[in-house]
Amino acid sequence: MVPGACLKLAVTCGGGYFALMNLRKRENALTKPIFDPGRRRVLGGLAGAGWLAGTGTIITGCSGGHVLRVPLAVAEAKLFRAIAPALLSGLLPTNPAEREDGLNRLVDAISISVSSLSSDGREQLARLLAALDFRLTRWLLTDLWKPLHESSVDEINGFLDNWRHSSTGRFNFAYRTLTKLVCSNWYQMPRNYAQSGYPGPPAWAVRINKRPEA
Repeated sequence: MVPGACLKLAVTCGGGYFALMNLRKRENALTKPIFDPGRRRVLGGLAGAGWLAGTGTIITGCSGGHVLRVPLAVAEAKLFRAIAPALLSGLLPTNPAEREDGLNRLVDAISISVSSLSSDGREQLARLLAALDFRLTRWLLTDLWKPLHESSVDEINGFLDNWRHSSTGRFNFAYRTLTKLVCSNWYQMPRNYAQSGYPGPPAWAVRINKRPEA
């Protein structure tokens, strides 16, 4: 992470935040009720949408301006591990050891998928993950101040649902990207075929594709 770039990001976002808060104060002086949680989410969403729309490209400095590495870095893998339980809706094993093994396999599979993306695609994904990892931008985008791995499934589901139904296309795209990476890789694991109703490849296809013993 580049401190100077992150400081500039904080100043930029902070200025926008206080401008929005001043606007909110003027609105509150004219309207009731005084506190409206819905408006707070809208204002935060507008600030976050600024980054998703490209006006906050300074976040590149916080992510080092790099494309995602393969395998994923620890921080990036941790984000996917935090988001996965919300997107998989109870499909993860309840046994702690099996759950940990499933998450490890999922992160490995996501790493392989990321490696097949274009450099531009990996860079855009790196920016999104960096924004979710950096406290201020995470708050603006998700309304969560604490790290995602410390957030509950319901809290993560909340902002993902907001992204899914947002009128801002960039939020929709971010939701679809994370959903596709997590869910498609989960269902592509042979051990999870039954969860999707897929019985697996027919026996004859397995025999044909099986490599002869050395």
